[in-house]
Amino acid sequence: MAPPVRARVGSVPETRISRSAGQSPATVDPTLTELGTPRAVGKSKATNEARDRLRKLSKRDLAKLDPIDAKIVEARYLRGRPETFAQI
Repeated sequence: MAPPVRARVGSVPETRISRSAGQSPATVDPTLTELGTPRAVGKSKATNEARDRLRKLSKRDLAKLDPIDAKIVEARYLRGRPETFAQI
């Protein structure tokens, strides 16, 4: 793999690296193993639009959800972020 491509490994998704280098994604995997570099974390599948809809859920709509799902939505989207570790 070319040196400029090696510099991007671990910082952008492997599919993007392989596409820009004109290689198959399978070419990037051995390089990751060789360098000991973890795979890049992809973007969240949830879109901003979906997040906005979740933030606008009413208490009534939240009550209709499965209790576990309701707690997840409340913790991730409806509560403010904790300011300190102790608030977690």
